[in-house]
Amino acid sequence: MKSDYRPEIDGIRAIAVLSIIIYHAEFKVQGENILAGGFLGVDIFFVISGFLITSLLIKEIHRTGTISIRAFYERRALRILPALFTTLLLTIPFAWLYLLPNQLIDYAKSLLSSLLFGSNFYWNNSMQEYSSESSLIKPLMHTWSLAIEEQFYIVIPLTILLAYKLIKSHHISMLFLISGFILSLIASEIISQENASLSFYMLHTRAWELLTGCILAFLLIHFPSSKKNPLLNNTLPFLGFGLILYSFFFIHIDNTNHPGIITLLPVSGTVLIIWFGNNKDYLTQILSSRPFIFIGIISYSLYLWHYPVFAFARINNPTLSSIELLILIGVTFIIALASFFMIEKPLRKISHKVASYYCIASLFFTLTLISIYFIKHEGLPSRLGFNVNLLNSFIGTDYQEICGLDTENKIDPYTFFLNDKECNIGQKQSPDFLLIGDSHARSLLSTIHTAALNSKKSGLFIFAPGCPPILNTYPNRAKKEQTNACKLINDNAYDLVKKREIKTVFLVARWNYYTHETAPDKQEISNNINTRRWSTEISQITLRDNLRDTIEAYSRLGVDIVILRQAPHQNGLPIKIYRNTFRKKSINNLNDAQLFSQELDNTIRQNSISRIDNIGKSRVSNSIISDVAKSKNVYLINPVDSLCSDICPIGNTNTSFYEDDDHLSITGAKRIQHEFETYFKSKRFNKL
Repeated sequence: MKSDYRPEIDGIRAIAVLSIIIYHAEFKVQGENILAGGFLGVDIFFVISGFLITSLLIKEIHRTGTISIRAFYERRALRILPALFTTLLLTIPFAWLYLLPNQLIDYAKSLLSSLLFGSNFYWNNSMQEYSSESSLIKPLMHTWSLAIEEQFYIVIPLTILLAYKLIKSHHISMLFLISGFILSLIASEIISQENASLSFYMLHTRAWELLTGCILAFLLIHFPSSKKNPLLNNTLPFLGFGLILYSFFFIHIDNTNHPGIITLLPVSGTVLIIWFGNNKDYLTQILSSRPFIFIGIISYSLYLWHYPVFAFARINNPTLSSIELLILIGVTFIIALASFFMIEKPLRKISHKVASYYCIASLFFTLTLISIYFIKHEGLPSRLGFNVNLLNSFIGTDYQEICGLDTENKIDPYTFFLNDKECNIGQKQSPDFLLIGDSHARSLLSTIHTAALNSKKSGLFIFAPGCPPILNTYPNRAKKEQTNACKLINDNAYDLVKKREIKTVFLVARWNYYTHETAPDKQEISNNINTRRWSTEISQITLRDNLRDTIEAYSRLGVDIVILRQAPHQNGLPIKIYRNTFRKKSINNLNDAQLFSQELDNTIRQNSISRIDNIGKSRVSNSIISDVAKSKNVYLINPVDSLCSDICPIGNTNTSFYEDDDHLSITGAKRIQHEFETYFKSKRFNKL
């Protein structure tokens, strides 16, 4: 080991990577992640990276008078790329076997963005919230943090070199770094409040964490006496460790402006351990012990592999037990060990660098071509055995197409409907009704549009994902601007009904999403935008009270309210059920069409939710709707009557009725079209 080697830093790496792995494993106690703040291990890595890279660069410029930019990038490439590219390559067979066509396209795009050091931009633009359930089945989502470090590595050597050449004073250079730290920290706090996703994934809101390490390296090299204080050396490392532990257990990503001021806790804790740690204090001795050093040394490979291992396992089995999760962690360690000893370590010491560069370049082009192939061939649906008709039956309504908007580019409904844009459905005439709701309203749009056309009626449509169609309500969205936008969209809808003298309003939502009956898949709501602690109780009270107030508000305008009860929520993704059956057909060589049809029909029945179980999933929300409807003369449509017998089937042997586990597909929604046509032709509607 080099004389300036700090073994306790590998110990800190071990704590960071273990916290991340435990967080992503999602071990639960009473429905809560046992390490709610484990995601902050990434922030610890950022501080360590800033410290180590800056230390190396400053020592090089002291030793040689300059920084070899080429040599720096070569070292970084050999350190990062071989293990990363190998991980990407070895995930491809699993992606081929397990991912659905749209998932394979998403995977290929994320793979390309990882190769180009831009996966943080990709995940931000694809609107994947880091803490959402869907993010757990994205095999390469964790590469966003590598992209930030890679972008930092592009900037930092040039910055330090210019600082030493142009700014001769160490004090002025320190002020320059501190200014960058302050600006980035302020930006992260402000942007996290307005756009949590943007703040989470971008370098400019993460730079302060990396700059913290830079400042610490600068301080210890140029002002070494700052470290020599026996009292501080023996106490502050323990304080730092306490801050890290507190962060792991008590900071929750769902109700925290992160990154931001709160992130100073784990960042400061890391700084205190590195700054004041010494071989005489007990904490440093523990962190410098062999187990911690060993895990720290393989932490990069552990980080690379843990996410795809968990993701593919969850794709195959969404409800992993604690024992299965522990086994997966063991598998991750085995793969990481192989990666370290067979790839990372040999390539760091390889004498023929040209050969390693050719190897890296070959992997780069191979991965690029495979990704492009997957995208160009639309996720290769034929590999799963799907015919075109069955595959198309999983498609949900595209609101942009029905609203006559550009269908080439995704339009954010929050932005669109917040700006008073109108979407006309049915006949092109003065609107008779308004359809408003969350994504469940979007899933029924095609059916209600057709029903209105058949009945010669006209309407307007407004929706926003995760936004219940009730007044004065704020959902706890990861993108904070959506929280306020939801309330404003409902306000605008009310004003629109009043202005256009619309006489009927359809309220459509995934109601049990807001009562948390399908937790952990849930959406907290409140009538207070500044709610500090979201809870199931607050959400249920908000739904009951604000739904009643909404109906009363519309009733004062002479508006008739129609509430659509929720479509049955299936236990799993229908497309996976079909996929697994087709895979079984391939494995067992089931060529008899009738026999396979029977097998598929049995599988559909076994995996569809029963009518009784569906009632249990919406007991609270249905009770709230029934109570409010009874007292306010609300018209109720219950899709269960049309969609269920003893079971609520996900589809039949030729067609899926769902696009996912809770949204009806276009085909499935058609099964309740008659309910809307009946209402449009009713005396109740036509006397208004």
